Amino acid sequence: MSFRKNKNRITCYLILVCFMSVAPGSVVGQQISNRTVMPIDLELPLKYLSLNHAAYEASAQYNYLGLEYGHLPLTANGELIAPGGRIFLDSKGNYYYVLQLDDENEVQGYTNLYIKGFEEDWGNWNVAATGSNVGMIAKNDLVYIYGSVSRTDSLFVKDEFVRSIPGNAAFVLTFNENLELTDDFFYGLDTLAAHGDVHLKVDDDGDYHIAGKFFNSSANNFQLEIGGALIDPIRDGYNTQTFYYAIVDHATKLAKTSHSFGGINSSMTKLLDFELHDNQDALILFEQSDELELNGEWLSNEVFPGDITLLCLNGDSLRYHVNYEGPALQTGHLLKKLRNNHTCEYIRTEGGEAPFVINGESILYDSTLNNLIINRNPAGEVAWIQNIQGPGGGGNDIFDITLSDDQTKIWVSGRLRQAEPFLIDGQTLMVNDQFGGFLMALDAETGAFIEVLYPRMDADPGIQPYTDIRQIDGIDDGSLKVITQVGFRENVLSPTYDYTIGDLTIPVAGKGELLIYDLKLDTGVSAQEVSVQKTRAYPNPVSPGQGIYFSDDSNNAYTLFSLSGKNLGSLKNEDTFPFVSPGLYLLKGNRDGRAFKVLVVD
Repeated sequence: MSFRKNKNRITCYLILVCFMSVAPGSVVGQQISNRTVMPIDLELPLKYLSLNHAAYEASAQYNYLGLEYGHLPLTANGELIAPGGRIFLDSKGNYYYVLQLDDENEVQGYTNLYIKGFEEDWGNWNVAATGSNVGMIAKNDLVYIYGSVSRTDSLFVKDEFVRSIPGNAAFVLTFNENLELTDDFFYGLDTLAAHGDVHLKVDDDGDYHIAGKFFNSSANNFQLEIGGALIDPIRDGYNTQTFYYAIVDHATKLAKTSHSFGGINSSMTKLLDFELHDNQDALILFEQSDELELNGEWLSNEVFPGDITLLCLNGDSLRYHVNYEGPALQTGHLLKKLRNNHTCEYIRTEGGEAPFVINGESILYDSTLNNLIINRNPAGEVAWIQNIQGPGGGGNDIFDITLSDDQTKIWVSGRLRQAEPFLIDGQTLMVNDQFGGFLMALDAETGAFIEVLYPRMDADPGIQPYTDIRQIDGIDDGSLKVITQVGFRENVLSPTYDYTIGDLTIPVAGKGELLIYDLKLDTGVSAQEVSVQKTRAYPNPVSPGQGIYFSDDSNNAYTLFSLSGKNLGSLKNEDTFPFVSPGLYLLKGNRDGRAFKVLVVD
């Protein structure tokens, strides 16, 4: 196929759409540009598609989308991009693709890569094989694909052999604006150090900033070599892990500086995220399970399994570090650099009535599960903390955070489902009968909740579709670039369904698609008044054994939920309230889906 190279921006018609806010009495008027909608037809069943490593990157002339995809043909905007092939790369059958897009999301070119195993019995192994990872960033129309591999020896780009790679390597591949491979960097070759997570940033000089994890799968001691620097493990022995950070000169491929940190004695811990501020401050978010060291010096001896640590490194020095200490099953997910030079961290805590602690200071813990968004200034000081209560892991999660172009709002994207709502600043966030993507706006100065926007997905009865808003990014004209994954259960009844955003409806393939669109925000174009009936229960607070009454409809039944999403039974008007522990609960109408909170007291 031939790809267009026309970069002239086209003025286009904007369609007015409306989104329902959770605040009663208003619908937020928004605009969306339908010219930028790009559906990518995902021919594989959803469970075989991994968007954990999907990335959308804006660059000087083009934009780039990186994703893992299977061996079937790949289409975008109805046009065949890549023919696919019968190369079995891993258990998911994936290549790693990078699509080059213009401002209208028309595909201008693509590349893909995979890595084959050197023993026939192993089959062919992908760059995303077990224990490894792959990702993509773009800067000044150079594209960098990075990751780590295991049990491999041969790199292929667009089905052409590039070079042999011994096992347990990590790599950085550089492609020019024509998506031609122009440079490569490999490290850790032929060592006993197997790689886990690898993250890459590139500074204005083109130097590589690499954060990663390596581990030992035997009792032998080992070192990691990166750009001529040797990094010793924090611990010796079987199944020990060490995190590292290095700056590598892009021209000489020699390390300028390197650090080792952690103290990990568990194979399950992860390097969660990595950001670079102003070419200088490297912020690294990772899990801890043992006493924390940096380059052989103790930072803390109060670290417990499940803790999260944030390091801010500047060249050879440590600027600050933060230890997040709390109940069991604490997980950290996201570290996002904002354009006002602040950083947002997303930390989820769960596991009981216990204090949540930052560097020894108890700050907040008033629910069985808290999704904490923590805003830090460049000095590492907390500017604000927003607590979003509600269950995670069972369907609700946060995927991305970005700052609006006017720097007044922080937008948060993720996924909700009906039975497990989020609670924020007294508002209940939930969708009806499906997994639903959401965009939530917080005040950038205070973190206060402003509004939530819900795209909708229609489907036949019995087909529970869901939408994940996986990635968002601010655009200079005040829009958001939104990447949405639309999925279904496998018992699909129709070849297409409608994904609806206000007045704009996009037909979606029955097995799911990936949609990219620009969302015009804060234009003030329209506001439609609606009537929202608020259901009230009384008494509220209520004590177990009391009768409870509902003001809207005596025949409507309500389901009682704990804040963790546990179904505690059904109630009707004048029923006796059940004997549950004191605390905050949700009552949701079985007929109309409206939900509200009730406080239970002794």
